[in-house]
Amino acid sequence: MVIRLRNSLYNFGVFKQQKLAAGVISIGNITVGGTGKTPMVIMLARLLRKKGMQPAVLSRGYGGTSIAPVNIVSDGKNVLMSATEGGDEPVLIAKSAPDVPVLTGPRRILTGGQPFGRWAPMS
Repeated sequence: MVIRLRNSLYNFGVFKQQKLAAGVISIGNITVGGTGKTPMVIMLARLLRKKGMQPAVLSRGYGGTSIAPVNIVSDGKNVLMSATEGGDEPVLIAKSAPDVPVLTGPRRILTGGQPFGRWAPMS
């Protein structure tokens, strides 16, 4: 019921939809923890890299202590933050998919608009 209300607020323009310049694959679930979201992200990131694409993983960084609007957990070459700073799942993803940038921040629209290194949103 809450999801229907939220979707209706977007449909009627009460909430504004924002879009990134790059394609987005969202992996989420109503259930918190233990449903396989993190392994799915790792598998998909590796698969996309293997296919020659340049994915980046965006996360809110739940559990991380950093309060910056955008945190670069991994630049796709090096893991730059600890699990304490960036969150345990983003660091696990960064270590498990070492050639994929991982960014965290409370607002993914900001996080997804941050070009760096060899990764930048598609235009």
